[in-house]
Amino acid sequence: MQATCRRNPSKTCQGGHHRLLHQEPTTREGHGTAQTTAIVTDHAAISVNNVNTMRLFSKIVPVERYGPGESLKVHTLLDEGSTVTLINEQVVNRIGAKGRRETLHVSRVSGNEIADEGSRVIRVKIKVLFSLNMRYMTIQTMRNLKLAPQRIERATVAACSLLRDIAESLIYDAAAHNWGLIISR
Repeated sequence: MQATCRRNPSKTCQGGHHRLLHQEPTTREGHGTAQTTAIVTDHAAISVNNVNTMRLFSKIVPVERYGPGESLKVHTLLDEGSTVTLINEQVVNRIGAKGRRETLHVSRVSGNEIADEGSRVIRVKIKVLFSLNMRYMTIQTMRNLKLAPQRIERATVAACSLLRDIAESLIYDAAAHNWGLIISR
């Protein structure tokens, strides 16, 4: 898989995973200086190649988002295969971020397509919890992500010999609407 993946590896450890999974030490900035600007893009789309499955396992990481209004601690879904980073519209409204309206077209794992005509493209400051490293990210809002429940069955873990030793850390009931429960122990 890694030989065919075009994604750049992490600069910290050369692993093929999202850079926000690392806790890089830097100087801390106050969130009172956060700025928000609109970013112009031609088109953003999210797509997946396999529409024959309804299952998707996701990575979740706790982060703090900063806007001119306030900062907010949330759990963020990491998807290295996406062409756009999404944020719930309610989070953006709470931190006071502003941006330009742009219709968002999403092709879901199940093959269904969604259009969010009220979506906005914004730039926010983000920091992984327990880290001092802050980054600006261009993200697009979505009013209702409608995420499917996240559950890893015992049979799925049992079928993979590499996961058997950590099975108890992986197997627990959690749904996408229970963000605080999704983080692996």
